[in-house]
Amino acid sequence: GGMFTKAKWGRVDLTSGGASGATGNSGTSQKAALAAGNSFTDALKDLASSLGGSVGDFGSIALGVRGGDYRVNTGGTSLKTKKGAMDFGEDADAAVAYAMKQAIERGAINGVRASTNNLLKAGSDLQAQLNKALQFEGVFTDLKAATDPIGAELASVEKQFSGLRTVFAEAGASAAEYAQLEQLLSIKRQEAL
Repeated sequence: GGMFTKAKWGRVDLTSGGASGATGNSGTSQKAALAAGNSFTDALKDLASSLGGSVGDFGSIALGVRGGDYRVNTGGTSLKTKKGAMDFGEDADAAVAYAMKQAIERGAINGVRASTNNLLKAGSDLQAQLNKALQFEGVFTDLKAATDPIGAELASVEKQFSGLRTVFAEAGASAAEYAQLEQLLSIKRQEAL
């Protein structure tokens, strides 16, 4: 390209509500940004629900592709490195992992112990820290099962159905389908008692 050709780019803004629609001047870059943004959103939701929490507010993080390179900016919307964007080359996974780590450090995981969040924020390998957090949370789950088996079973049922409600919402389930889900939940609660 010549001196006056504009860099092709596409960007999404990540918030606790998910990835925004893509903006940019290149369809290919916008599609790539949206795919990475959706990957971020799904991974963050999965991480939160695996710990029995939810996704909380972490402000806004820009994720996109500029000139073929994945970029993340935690302090603005620009994908230019001189304006604070981190460059990950062609490594979409590294860009998503970095954005997740930044979101977690800003409080993206709600409804879990502070000590569990401390584990997630420590170290640079997010997967390793998640495994430690799951082991840590497992102690309390196992203790509850030993000391309060009925309460533990009810909590397990509630957690399972909370996940199913999310799936039903995504599926656009009908009122009749929701009623069947609640009927099953009621049966499972009775079984636990």
